[in-house]
Amino acid sequence: MPSSQDPPYNLNVIMLLRGDKISAEQAEALERIEDVIRAVLDPEKVILESIEPLADKDLLASEYLATRPLFFEYLTYQGDEVTGAEPPPRT
Repeated sequence: MPSSQDPPYNLNVIMLLRGDKISAEQAEALERIEDVIRAVLDPEKVILESIEPLADKDLLASEYLATRPLFFEYLTYQGDEVTGAEPPPRT
């Protein structure tokens, strides 16, 4: 949750992992996601301070209570059929 009630809002994003560690490929994907998010944010409204991947066991109770979940299952790429957002292009 933002720390202020007026823009620009400081935002920290936590991405929960499905395990304790991420692979190099997953780390690269997270970097691309961060680049895309930063590219579309208006810095006069939102300042993205961090995007941190965490295993659920590493998430502090205080962090959990200060978050609001965003569910992106509908924005996933399933094989040859797009069921939501297109994956970012590979560079």
